[in-house]
Amino acid sequence: MAPSGDWSGRRAEDGRPLHRLREVIDRRQRRAHRRHLQAAATRGKLFDINMLVITGGQERTNAEYGRLLEAAGLRFGKIEPVTFPYGVIEGSAA
Repeated sequence: MAPSGDWSGRRAEDGRPLHRLREVIDRRQRRAHRRHLQAAATRGKLFDINMLVITGGQERTNAEYGRLLEAAGLRFGKIEPVTFPYGVIEGSAA
């Protein structure tokens, strides 16, 4: 069965009828993804603040982490950057 109506004027500039619809859907998905990432970043920041407040934690420099490891009987190895400002602190048995 053929579609009813005249669809000739409803085509996108390049001649594909669904091209424009695909662009709109892609744009909406990108916006939704961006909002999701922003919400996740906010949750991460709130988690950091809770950890600092509830446990009496504090931000430390690399040298301070080294001293903490040494005080625990460990040898400070290196810090592998992951994503700014995070890194993996390597320590080993002294």
